[in-house]
Amino acid sequence: MTRVLSDSAIGIIGLDYVGLPLAVEFGKQYRTIGFDIKQSRIDELNAGRDRTREVDAGELKQARHLIFTADSECLRACTVFIITVGHRQFADMVDESGEDYLYPKEHFRFVALPQSVKKAVLTAV
Repeated sequence: MTRVLSDSAIGIIGLDYVGLPLAVEFGKQYRTIGFDIKQSRIDELNAGRDRTREVDAGELKQARHLIFTADSECLRACTVFIITVGHRQFADMVDESGEDYLYPKEHFRFVALPQSVKKAVLTAV
């Protein structure tokens, strides 16, 4: 079965300089969930403000299909994930099986990604 983007929910993980503008653009046309672990960031965006000044209040309003959340359970509805976390959040880690991965440990600790997606992302990095 071929899936089209309009049938999917897009999860943007990390809402700073890269993630927020991306989430806003997708949110203008597609169901998009913008996730960040900082509730204060979510509150700011829901109030129509962006401290990074990457997008203005008008652009936030245009993203009619975008919701912001710090609740990782909301990401379960997504079938497409775009992870946009800063390089300072990446660290070499060894998982329980002893395999080395380079991954954004702070976000994966909280994000409810399906295991198959998580493994694919970790393997691709």
